[in-house]
Amino acid sequence: MVKNPVVIPLHAGQRVAETMVGKDRDESSGEYEDTYSEQAFLDAISELNGGGTREIADRIGCHRDTARRRLNTLAEEGVVERRDVGDAAFWTIRSSNSS
Repeated sequence: MVKNPVVIPLHAGQRVAETMVGKDRDESSGEYEDTYSEQAFLDAISELNGGGTREIADRIGCHRDTARRRLNTLAEEGVVERRDVGDAAFWTIRSSNSS
């Protein structure tokens, strides 16, 4: 059972996918653009001198799940490193000489 659902009014002919809250849509491709840039994540990690997912999310102003997904993607791309500390992840910017 959903409590207090968010209701987004649709205009005639508008589809639900066109109402993505907090997302900007590229006019030429029709794809949604990322709200939080890679640089925003790197800046947050740098300012915190490394940090947990929640701290980074708070610094950027996004939901923790959004931060976790983006940070995992950046780790897969070799841009950041993840270190598990207990039940939490600690993120640092990967140094250029790390392999």
